[in-house]
Formats: sequence, C-alpha cells, structure tokens
Amino acid sequence: MFREVLERIADSLKEIYGIFVMDSDGLSVEKVVLGDEYTLETLAVECANYMKNAQVMLSNPQLGGADELFLSAQRMQILVKTLSPDYYLILFLKPGASVGQARYELSKAKLDLAKEF
Repeated sequence: MFREVLERIADSLKEIYGIFVMDSDGLSVEKVVLGDEYTLETLAVECANYMKNAQVMLSNPQLGGADELFLSAQRMQILVKTLSPDYYLILFLKPGASVGQARYELSKAKLDLAKEF
C-alpha cells in the first residue's frame, strides 16, 4: 500500500527527487527515490528528527500540534507531513516545483494511508 501511494505522488509531481515514509526514529518504511539515494536517506532521517522536535515544541493543546513542516534551500524544497504521531511523509522537491500541488498530494496520501495507522 505504501509503495503504491508513493509512486502515485511521484507520477503526479514530476519535479521531485524522492519521497519517503519514515518513522519518528528515522527508519525508512518505504521510499521512491529518483535522486541520490544516500543523500536523500540522510536528509530524511534529519527531517524526521526535526518533525519529532516540532511536535514536542507545538504540543500545547491551544496550538493543535505539528502537522506539516516546510524547508526551502537553493537547490531543494522539503515537505514533511505527519501521518500519525510516529510516522511522516517526507517529500524532496526540485527547485521551482509547485509546493501547493505537493501539499495537496501529501494531504491526499495522508487520507489514503490513514487506515494503515
């Protein structure tokens, strides 16, 4: 199920380097990689750690918790979407990719994968 959803996102968003389902400890559950796998895997582990820290920081009931994290660099954009408290979708976009469309695809994927968590 994970692989199918990730491949659908990769097909919908042509300008990506890769997409991962990661747990909060930085272990890859599934991935579709179109770029340098080692570099993306390392970045995905760090992104999972950032999201885990963001969840702690935003755990105040008035804030509602962390749902999404966006990072932008000169050569890459990164979106992290919470699937559950312990699992994340991490998407690596090429420069100029549509972040709005990427956010939409990750939201759809979260709904599709909800029954897995």
